[in-house]
Amino acid sequence: MDNSRIRLATKIIHVVSLFGFSTNILAIFSIVKTPRLHSTFGLLCVILAANNSFVLAINSMYLMPVTGIFAMGTILSRIVGMVSKNVELKQDYCHCSPVGLASWVVGVRFHLLISLNRFVAIAFPLKSKRIITARSTSFAIGLMLFLSLAQCAPLLLLDDLWFCYDHKKMLWLYSPNESGRFYKTNINDQFISIEFGCLLLVDSITIAYLRFGRSNTLVGNLKKRAIEIRLFKQAFSQSVPLFVAFLLFAFVTPHLSNDFDKFLSETLMWHLAHGIDGLILDLFHTRLSLFKK
Repeated sequence: MDNSRIRLATKIIHVVSLFGFSTNILAIFSIVKTPRLHSTFGLLCVILAANNSFVLAINSMYLMPVTGIFAMGTILSRIVGMVSKNVELKQDYCHCSPVGLASWVVGVRFHLLISLNRFVAIAFPLKSKRIITARSTSFAIGLMLFLSLAQCAPLLLLDDLWFCYDHKKMLWLYSPNESGRFYKTNINDQFISIEFGCLLLVDSITIAYLRFGRSNTLVGNLKKRAIEIRLFKQAFSQSVPLFVAFLLFAFVTPHLSNDFDKFLSETLMWHLAHGIDGLILDLFHTRLSLFKK
């Protein structure tokens, strides 16, 4: 990619990251200030928005000049896995630490937890309070965090395996060797495909319950039923940008030859999905009255 395209791509990422960071911080504020969202569902949404903010912030850090606190080998760069030198390819790379990649991976899994939360609330309205408890939700959150860190641990343990942001191509790349190809194909891509499949399945079953099982499953207070359905609409709406980004990543990007086109269909779309995630939360829950004393 030529220098003008690199500068343009860098500006785009910073703008998208700022947009996404703002929408997600606003979403956190709105949920915290809304008493009816002080629930396990609201907790999952807050953690997801916080994770989105962290991912977007750290991805902008990867594009910072390699000077000062971001200089190669500084404490900050080592904590976030930000800067390293790849001697073999003779160029600078931003290496994503297990924490950085795990934060992205766990975001997808939180979407799955949110969809499962809505499925139980809609399909089993009388039992949902016994199934969806603070304890069970905390356990699920801890499990997803542990699995995400475990999945990314090989990046820390294996010297010949890395995951980095190429400033020349503005794309995330794995190490061009057997370890990198195996990790990408059999661990990262395969797990992502399974998780997106599960997300689609859970949402589809929930829609089927709403369409065909309403009279049997959604009983009781009509107002509560309407709230549960509205929250499912929010969760499903949040899944759509992720599905679009995944489809582009899996089926469009591999057929593109131009680096800038790949940047638009992969890097930009994943970043934009995080921002739209927060925007959807804002559209469902942010009100002007929240800013009044």
